[in-house]
Formats: sequence, C-alpha cells, structure tokens
Amino acid sequence: MPRRRSTSQTRTLSLCCCQIKAWKAGHKGECEAAARASTRRVANPDSALRAATAAKPTADQIRVLKILQQLVDAADWRGVAAQERAARAMAAAMRTSKPSTAAWVYCILGNAYRLLGEYSKAIEYHGQHLTMAKGLGDRAGEGAAYGNLGSVYYSLGDLSKALEHHKKCLAIAKEVGNRAGEGQTYGNLGIAYQSLGDYSKTLEHHQKHLAIAKEVGDRAGEGQGYGNLGNAYQSLGDYSKAIEYHGQRLAIAKEVGDRAGEGRAYGNLGNAYQSLGSYSKAIDYHTQHLAIAKEVGDRAGEGGAYGNLGTAFKSLGDYAKAIEYHGQDLAIAKGVGDRAGEGRAYGNLGILYEAQGDHSKALEYHTQHLTIAKEVGDRAGEGNAYGNLGLVYEAQGDYSKALEHHEEHLATAKEVGDRAGEARAYGNIGTSHMYLNDFDKAVAYFEAQHAIAISLKVAHMQSHTALNMGVALTLHVRAARQGPATGADQAPGPHSHSLASACLNDKVREAAKWLQTAFDGGHPFAKLHLAHLTFAGKQDAALVLLKEHLSWCVHRGRDTCAGCGQTRGKDTPMLVCSGCRVARFCSADHQKIASKKAALGGNLITRRHKDICSILGKWRQVVKDGVSPDSCTADLVAFLQRYA
Repeated sequence: MPRRRSTSQTRTLSLCCCQIKAWKAGHKGECEAAARASTRRVANPDSALRAATAAKPTADQIRVLKILQQLVDAADWRGVAAQERAARAMAAAMRTSKPSTAAWVYCILGNAYRLLGEYSKAIEYHGQHLTMAKGLGDRAGEGAAYGNLGSVYYSLGDLSKALEHHKKCLAIAKEVGNRAGEGQTYGNLGIAYQSLGDYSKTLEHHQKHLAIAKEVGDRAGEGQGYGNLGNAYQSLGDYSKAIEYHGQRLAIAKEVGDRAGEGRAYGNLGNAYQSLGSYSKAIDYHTQHLAIAKEVGDRAGEGGAYGNLGTAFKSLGDYAKAIEYHGQDLAIAKGVGDRAGEGRAYGNLGILYEAQGDHSKALEYHTQHLTIAKEVGDRAGEGNAYGNLGLVYEAQGDYSKALEHHEEHLATAKEVGDRAGEARAYGNIGTSHMYLNDFDKAVAYFEAQHAIAISLKVAHMQSHTALNMGVALTLHVRAARQGPATGADQAPGPHSHSLASACLNDKVREAAKWLQTAFDGGHPFAKLHLAHLTFAGKQDAALVLLKEHLSWCVHRGRDTCAGCGQTRGKDTPMLVCSGCRVARFCSADHQKIASKKAALGGNLITRRHKDICSILGKWRQVVKDGVSPDSCTADLVAFLQRYA
C-alpha cells in the first residue's frame, strides 16, 4: 500500500503521527510560560492587588486576588479554574471602579481555560479582556488579548483565525514599541505557519523572532527561537539542522537556568534522533525530559515525554511498553483536565493498536478522539481523527468507509486552512481509489497532493506522492494489458488498437518518470515497480532493475520492516524470515501484515512478502554464497511475468 501518513495530532508534523503530539506538548509548555508572562503584561498581580486595595475592596475580594496571584505563579491552572465563580463575581464588581484589575482577572481565566482545553470559555474570557482593554484605551492590553485569542484559535486548529489575531497583536506591538512582544508574536506566527505546512514563512518568522531576541538581549526568547527553528527543520526532514538548533536551545536553557526549557529541548532532540532511527538515543533524551518535567512540576511536559517514549518503544516493536507510556500520557491529560490532550492521547493509542492489527481497539480509541475533538471544538483534531479512522478502515479492506472518513478529513483541513493536512487527505483518498482499481481518480488525487507538496516545498512529501503516482499508473497499465476479453460483436478495429496502444505507451512513460523520481527521492521499492513496468517491452532491462532491487534488499533492506515498510535503527531487534533469511519484521503482527492480500488491506508498494520470498532467498545465495546469477534467471522472469 502506498506509504501512508498518519494524521493523529501526536508529534510533529511531517513528522510521524506521534511526533506531532510531542511537538504540541512541548509547545504547550512554552504556552504556560507565555501565559504567565501575558498576565504580567496585562497588569502586574502585585500592582493589581495594590490598585484594588486603594479602591477599598472587600476582604473577600482581596483574598481572591491573593489566591489567584499564587495560583498563577505556580502555574496551577486547574486551581485558577476552581476559583472561577469568585473571580468572575469580583471582576464584574470591579469593571467600573478598577477596570485594570478586572481585565487581569479575565486574562488569567482565559489563559487557564485555554491550557485546560476548554476553548469556548477561553474565548469568552479573552474576549471580555479585549473589550475592556479597548474601552480603557490600553493598547498593550489589547495586543495581549489578541495574542491570547490567537493562541486559543491555534489550539482549536482554526489557523486562519489564529493568524488574524496574531497579526493584530504584532501590529500593536510595533505601534507601542514592544520589541520583545514583537519577537514573541513572530514566533507565534511561525508556529501557526508550520501547522499550515508553509515552511518558508515558518522559517522567516522564527528567524525574525531570533533576531529580535538577540537584539534586546532576551536569552530565553533566543532559546525559544532556536527551538522553534529546530522544530521547523524537523518538519522539513532536515534532522541534522534540527539537532543543531535544538542543541543551541538546550545550551541556552542551561545557561539561564530554565529547567523546563531544558527538558523540552531534550524532548525535541529525542524526536530528531527518533526520526533518524536512533531509538536508543531518542529514549535517552526522552527519559531526561521526563525526569526534568517531574522535577519542575511540568505536567504537560511529563505527558509529552511519556507519549514520546511510547512512540520510541513502538518503533522498537515493544508494544507493551508503548501502551504503558501512552496510557500514562492519557492519565496525565485526564488528571490536569486537558480534554484536547486526552483526545490526542486516545488517538496515539489508536495508532498503536492499528499497528498491531487490532482494528477493533483502534476504531474504539480513534472514535473517542473524534468525540472529544467535537466536544471541545478542536477542528484540527477532529480532522485528524477522521483521517486515522480512514486508515483503520483501509487496513481492514473497507475502502468505501475509508473514503468517507478521508473526505471528512479533507473538508476539515480545507475549512481550517491546514494545507499539509489537506495534502495528506488527498493522498489517502487517492490510495483508497487505487485499492478500488479506480486508477484515474487515484492519479487525480495524487496530483492534487503533489501540487500542494511543491507549493509547500516539502521534498519528502513530493517523493512519497511520486511513488504513489507511479504505482497507480503502473497498476493502470497492468490492468489495461490484462483487459477483459472482447467478444466477436465488439472486436475493436485496427484504428482503435493503435489509439489504445499509443495511450498505453504514454502511461508507461509517465509511470516510469514518476517511479524514477521516487527512486531518486529515496524510495527503493520504486525500482521493483519499474522492473514490472519495463518487462513487457524490455525484458533484459527489467531483469537488471529486479536484480538491483534484490541486491538492495540483501545489503540494505535488512533494516526495513517488510510489513510496515518503516526503516528501523541498527540497534533495533527484528524478526528474520525463516524462508529467505533476508526479510526483517518489527514483530509477528507485522510479519502477518506482510502477507495480506491487497483486497484485505495488504501493501501495494512492497507487495506480499510470500510472493517474493523464494526469489529473495535464491538471490541471497548469489550475493552471499557466490552462486551463479544465471541459475535464478528463470525464476526472476516468472516473477516479473506474474505482475507484468
């Protein structure tokens, strides 16, 4: 099956599913620090308390203000929410006598509910803060309110509104000469553009944030800028640059004594090494992140670290540990009242169970994610849940249901302006059409995906799409060559034969072009499909291509799971096929997946392992034992004929 992009909000974008979540969890930690800073920008809690005291408030009002100040300083957002009734009553009473104090209360209530995943309440309170700031002529407070609303809309996945509000915040920061706030807002805009998949704008805005932080001597902001650039390069697949920037983020966090930031830097380094297949290093960094998060009481970071560890152990095929860690992530999300995070944790567990072939549990968890996303208004999460449900139905061979859910994901991605999500949905819809043998529709959707990948300048998405396009066209050519027998009453004439032949030759050339592009982009299985495509007219060339592919399998394919198609690190233990003694599998479940028929959700890219196992074993003898290549020629020709 074409390489599928999991869509769960779990770690970082083209990051694998679980990487998206870790990135979001790390960003949430930054958000908590920003939330505390935003409350200070609106009105210093001490000055708010002094101002309220000057207005001779009641003893209860002074007590509530002191409690709120302590809770904000401790980043105890559940505690803030627990004081909602008293805080709201106090703010209402002070709207006229001490509006700046009331504005501060609305701001912290908004920040608390955003970080707790109750976005409708967050919008309500930040909206009241905005109204009061405008009434007071407080441009700085107005800018802070716009920035906080932008962060809420970002959490909801409404990226167009997030950009709109952050841009208003930026304009005000420039107007009032708040250079540090200007830099922070550039960072927020960069994060939003990253979620949209617009990586050129992402880099541009993070570089502006970094430059301003250096200019004003904001070392903590400088570290955040480096970390955000690291996340951007991670999404672009440039892991060496990601490691470089996350390393700089780590050094600055240590220098300024930012233990929480140090932990998040370790987590991001773990994500980068995870993407490189260095799972032992990834686990080491995630473990350090977990230890620091526990030390400083960063519950969001702790949950993110558990989720990252779950992803790393999933990659190692240790599903028991992966379930344990994702379960702890879920428990923390529930414990802190983060409903959106709870939904994403359910999504991670769904992905894990789907990888094991437990489709019923996968459907259960993805459905829970979908339900929570709808409940809290997380449109991006809703779209991702639809996408993941589609992938489970696809694995079950229920392609009509898969299409239904992928189309829901596509509609949601378009609505919230998520171009990267839109591209993934196009690709998944194309895959479902390919399984249904509707190759023209498959190609049309892959073309739409490829166009977005080009516009976003995401090289790895371009090469994935090229592979899918090449396979779809190759299957189309194969179906045309094996077309239904024509009866005497419908025998085509010579003219139609020549037209059909010319059209078929065009498709062969187009398929070969896409497959070569995919191979050049790092997809070795493209050569296997090129061999099948070429066989009908150039048997010798096809044999050369097949032999090169088999040699790759023997020499370098030993780190690639023949079931899921993922490349594992050299330190990853894998099962070895007892037949060919070449193929490797992450687990016994993936060994079963490798032999599923395409009609039941099997892999159209790598094909069924049982079909290639015999010739792979014989070619291993050629490569390893010096057996003559000519002894395999008849078997190789028979294999190519089967799929020509």
